[in-house]
Amino acid sequence: MSIILTLLVGCENTIKLKDNDVTSAGISASSLDLDSSNVGALSGSVYTYTGPSDTAHNVINVDMGADYLAGNICSTRSILNLAGTAVCNSVFSDLVASNMHRDVATAQMTLTTEISTLVYAPGYRDIPDVTKDDDGYDGSSPVIKATRPANTCGTTQATIAARIADCEEVNGSCTNGALTTKATCEADSSTWTSTATWIGANKGISGEGTWRLVTRAAGGQEVWRDERTGLIWGDSAGSNTWCRASGNAQTLAQDGTGSGICDPADPIGHGAQDIMPTSICAESGSLAPALGGEDWVTGVYDVSKGGMGAVATGSSPSVRWRLPTKYDWQAADNNGMRFVLPNMDNSFWSASVASTIRDRAWVFDGYYGNISVGGRNSISGVRCVGR
Repeated sequence: MSIILTLLVGCENTIKLKDNDVTSAGISASSLDLDSSNVGALSGSVYTYTGPSDTAHNVINVDMGADYLAGNICSTRSILNLAGTAVCNSVFSDLVASNMHRDVATAQMTLTTEISTLVYAPGYRDIPDVTKDDDGYDGSSPVIKATRPANTCGTTQATIAARIADCEEVNGSCTNGALTTKATCEADSSTWTSTATWIGANKGISGEGTWRLVTRAAGGQEVWRDERTGLIWGDSAGSNTWCRASGNAQTLAQDGTGSGICDPADPIGHGAQDIMPTSICAESGSLAPALGGEDWVTGVYDVSKGGMGAVATGSSPSVRWRLPTKYDWQAADNNGMRFVLPNMDNSFWSASVASTIRDRAWVFDGYYGNISVGGRNSISGVRCVGR
């Protein structure tokens, strides 16, 4: 049997309680005698109801579940005396950090704050400071770059979340130097400093976001997730042509005068695509793996992808990879990618073709963040993005 408690907060929602929701000893949902004139309060997700003192059970604890955490209630609302913190009915500028330059560790402001505030918080500035406001890459920059994680992690878990948790557990340092995992460190009331998470709000100088390590292979290859977009970025997969990097094997003319650059049988491409078309990033039944050792049928994937691909196994989640677009690169760069990912000292292909010269594609400079173009039958670095 369930009872219904009507929330006295000016809304029309009701909460249905079941026996396993009630955590007070000796109380069942069917035995509750709630006085609707006495509204309790939420702490975390536990609702504590205090009824009249003459009732048999005047204090009742009910676990309302994660839906009733403050972060899941709008900041303009209060449920059972718990004020919400979630941003609701928001526009783009409410959710995105300003890209104004700021001092490291200055609390980030949103675009909404930037466009509505006359005087910014200390640490932000309209006029650039040439000693601080740079591209962020060189060692002289104030940006605090990611410390390379030292321990293999996230290689056998069947979900991305489990892999991230594993990497967080074993990659970091403790104020008690003898403790080598997050759990043992915190059990000792010591502080764990993770190298598996990079928080741009604390370590960047603009609107950078948060990144989490998904996999670190025994050979040092790393896969990270951009927490703003949810996209997973692989490590460097070597260098190759745009055709093999993307999996493109179109036979159409690139400019109306000849066969396509990626035509497997076309000499204009100078071998840019194989006779039996191959792909590094995109996985398709019409393509074969361009990376040695991969087997898409049995779910064997390169370490640059964290051993993950479309075929899930008991020790690997399913991830669909592709070549990043020009816009993927730019968004990830805004989020701090060049300060987090390893092996970025290269120029990497994007999936985006140059509209004015279609035998070329856009290339991202992993050192400075520049964008340029390169012939699609030439060689550049390859890095895959997954979801």
